[in-house]
Amino acid sequence: MNIGKNVFDNFIFTLLDDKGKSKDNLSARKDLQELGIRQELWSNDNGKYLLACFTMSTQEKDRFLTILKSVKLTDGYSSNISSCVDLNQRKMVGLKSHDCHILIG
Repeated sequence: MNIGKNVFDNFIFTLLDDKGKSKDNLSARKDLQELGIRQELWSNDNGKYLLACFTMSTQEKDRFLTILKSVKLTDGYSSNISSCVDLNQRKMVGLKSHDCHILIG
């Protein structure tokens, strides 16, 4: 039942490069290296790696989150998505499963 929310969370936290929740981490980069694919995403010997091309820049995060903050939906359609956006920390918190389905769809 929460598969949609999990997919959305993994997707959005990776795009926003949320260090605590992103699936783009050192372990994932080492897995790519072990499989011998996507060499541009491999980590170096020190365990450092470059951001992937799909990670948003600071300006893109600001623009994306500002748009979500200003979204107006009809009553009963969804919770107040704008209250789940934190522009200062560039994060999304407290989204419910239905909210994720609304944003995906």
